[in-house]
Amino acid sequence: MPLLEIKEITCGVKEKDIFSGLSLLVHPGEVHAILGKNERR
Repeated sequence: MPLLEIKEITCGVKEKDIFSGLSLLVHPGEVHAILGKNERR
């Protein structure tokens, strides 16, 4: 049984999608990270 379940989540800033349709299961003892490039200007 997962400790955390995320289904089809979308996140964005100022009309720009950061991610879309993200689903994730985290089970006991697992470690997860969401990484991506930094487009800060």
